[in-house]
Amino acid sequence: MKVKNKIALILISLFPLQYSFAQNEEEENYLSIIEEPVQPEGGMKAFYKYVGANLKYPKKAKKEGIEGKVFVQFIVHPDGFLTEVTVVKGIHKACDKEALRIFKNYNKDKNAPKWHYGLSRGKPKTQKIVVPIYFEIE
Repeated sequence: MKVKNKIALILISLFPLQYSFAQNEEEENYLSIIEEPVQPEGGMKAFYKYVGANLKYPKKAKKEGIEGKVFVQFIVHPDGFLTEVTVVKGIHKACDKEALRIFKNYNKDKNAPKWHYGLSRGKPKTQKIVVPIYFEIE
């Protein structure tokens, strides 16, 4: 690998691109750059506070000393509704399942911080995002 390619790879890693799946007038799917990315009410701090209050560390994973991040991907729609929740990188079956549980009833939970849509060219857009859910034994 040439040095230029390594530098580009590092820059891409440091500054992940926010993108959105949207539809144009011909109903074709396309990607668009998000100028204002989605975020939960109160920011990510409020989101992780909610996750921390609701996360139940799986006993089996805790007993086995499993720690790390489960990366969860989901789509935030312009109305703030979350769909298509999946684990894109897990650490343990029980931890992955617990991370998904947090999102299973997210839309119905009154205590969950609501997500604000992203903007692309001044218009609300559906956006796919990935967030890490941390599992750390105290």
